[in-house]
Amino acid sequence: MSKFLSPTMFSKLLDNSAKAIKRFPIPLAFSVALTTYAISWICNGYTSFFSITVHYFLVLWLVYSIPFSMAVTLFVEDMPSRISRIAVTVGSNAVLALLCADTAYFQTASFYSGYSEIAIAIASIVALMVAPFLHKRQPNDIPLWNFSSRIIGAVAISYAIALLLMLGIFLLLASFYFLFGVDVSEKVFFCTAAVCHLLLAPMLIMQLVPQGSAKCDTQPVHFSSFGKSATHYLFMPLVAAYLITLYVYATKIITSWELPCGWVSWLVTGLMASSILLIAVLYPMLFNGQSKRIDTATARFLPLLIMPLLVLMSIAICRRISDYGVTTARIYVVIFNLWCYAVCIYMFVTRSRRTMPVITSFAAIAVLTTISPVSVNDFVCRSMANQLKQSMFANGVKKLPVNNEQYNAYIDRLPQDAKQEMGSKMDYLKYHYYSFISLCDSTVETDFVECEFAVRDAYQCDNFIESSEFSVPAGSRTMVTIDTTLNATVSDINGATTSYIPFTKHTSLGDASFRIGLKQLQQICESREKQPFLTISNGGNTLVISSFNYQTSNNKNGKTDLTFHFWGYVFMSKAKTQPQPAANAKQAK
Repeated sequence: MSKFLSPTMFSKLLDNSAKAIKRFPIPLAFSVALTTYAISWICNGYTSFFSITVHYFLVLWLVYSIPFSMAVTLFVEDMPSRISRIAVTVGSNAVLALLCADTAYFQTASFYSGYSEIAIAIASIVALMVAPFLHKRQPNDIPLWNFSSRIIGAVAISYAIALLLMLGIFLLLASFYFLFGVDVSEKVFFCTAAVCHLLLAPMLIMQLVPQGSAKCDTQPVHFSSFGKSATHYLFMPLVAAYLITLYVYATKIITSWELPCGWVSWLVTGLMASSILLIAVLYPMLFNGQSKRIDTATARFLPLLIMPLLVLMSIAICRRISDYGVTTARIYVVIFNLWCYAVCIYMFVTRSRRTMPVITSFAAIAVLTTISPVSVNDFVCRSMANQLKQSMFANGVKKLPVNNEQYNAYIDRLPQDAKQEMGSKMDYLKYHYYSFISLCDSTVETDFVECEFAVRDAYQCDNFIESSEFSVPAGSRTMVTIDTTLNATVSDINGATTSYIPFTKHTSLGDASFRIGLKQLQQICESREKQPFLTISNGGNTLVISSFNYQTSNNKNGKTDLTFHFWGYVFMSKAKTQPQPAANAKQAK
């Protein structure tokens, strides 16, 4: 302990801090500015002194500038020319500021998607990893692997220290109340968290970043027996399980001659991510003499094995777009699918000897596809707006933008199967300001409910008022929450005959039985106005349905199978529920 608290240790700590400040003055300045701004926001009652757009820009810029300016410093610190260093530093940080301004402006003025923020974060982190090697040709990516692993370790250690320090200070502040009766404001706790995570942690990371020859360490890391065992007996079997599952599924749909379901895209995405991570883990073994034949074969042929499954993913997403139309998320899945093709081909040709182009291309594509006003989201919204514009002019609209009365008249003139499509597109565009105002004025209410029983195979009702209030039924003694699924077979959902779904809830006070009418559900869905929660009473007990969804499918007998999932409450009275009369037990046949 005395050695740890010796003057030499304090001197070394101060020396390392001074070196970090000298090496990374710009990132440290951004860290101080972010901490100061966060504290001012907290002390000002969690409100900013600026408009929402300026506030959002400042937060984005200051947060992303810390790792990004560190990356720029690592890139320019070996440049011999001072003028070149200044020019690259100023230019790079100016580009980041423009990206953050673009994101803040378009995200606060239109539909908030979050894609741009994620893309800039990915690009900043990737830049920090690869910056020292962008202008230095290396025979392999071992230096990149070593440097990246040390950066990841530095981040983990620094934030663990910051978290422990924060918790220690929290405990100290809390003790003031229990020991001395001094009530410490919650703002002090938040300010402490801001200092620990926004200032202390980045400063510790800056001290741990390799420098000099350590940045380009060309010696492959030797894995311990535990690391090799974990890779060979845990990680590789997991990837193999993904492959086997997907190939079995591919065989199933080929033999049954059917199209793949949309879920397969998620599984292929997981396989691709885990495969890239596996190859990254195996990478040092390919150069340090620890590799086995299975390691070399995996790095060589795993990308080739993934290629047919990418075709499966392509078919699944094309089917999804064909069935349900184009959305921002689906276009991103298409772009990711194409990137996976390119990565697999590249890794197979290069025998997985280079990994830098994989991560840099992912970051570049992420940024380029999220910059407004040419982002994927903007493209999708413009496409939707053009479709709606053509539909409106073809259905009696003479001039744009329309008011609420003209909009409702337009919706009423649409064929039944087009109402849900056009109404949902308009509702989506309402949150994309610039596309929406070209079609509708501020009076238009677009709470269009997708609710056609005969049109949709799957439907989730959101037509209830979220803050709907209801009175507790008189005499109720117990309330039970409901989250359940019912199955039924109905002869004709849209027919004149009323059909019911029976539901019984077992409680401590007995059984409560109810009949849920499909026609009543349909009326809720077709209403253009938000509805109060659906209540059904029987024998003194009450069922309250707050939300529901269902799926329908035609069975071999020509009837319709219905799966009904709903959420709500059952209020039980002391009285027992009266048994259902035989005549009223008529269900959908």
